[in-house]
Amino acid sequence: MVGIPQSPAATEINSPIYGSHRDALYAHHPLYASQIQESQRAEVLTELSETIGGLKTLGYDVEVEVTFGDPAAEIINFVTLTDVDMVAMTTHGRTGLSKLLFGNVAEALVRQANVPVLLLRPFKR
Repeated sequence: MVGIPQSPAATEINSPIYGSHRDALYAHHPLYASQIQESQRAEVLTELSETIGGLKTLGYDVEVEVTFGDPAAEIINFVTLTDVDMVAMTTHGRTGLSKLLFGNVAEALVRQANVPVLLLRPFKR
């Protein structure tokens, strides 16, 4: 017959991605998404707790804010809405194609932030 493909145009997946239809619905539920973010927020705070404690011991005023979204936009929004003196961050210093493909949070901050931005390269231990 003319017009009928020789092989299927799409493959059929026979194994379910989720254990049940109910699991699939829960995976897309806003409450589930917020629970994931809260879990991630708690994990970040746990990972930073030692560093935060050390900075506070040295006399620094430390506050932690965890947000989700585009990193550059979130940082610029935070800096704009709060009393931040300076943004300090590490950068890998990507150039060329890798910078184009992965974006550059540091560059966006330097161009758009209304406070000084201090960029440091991570050091090897």
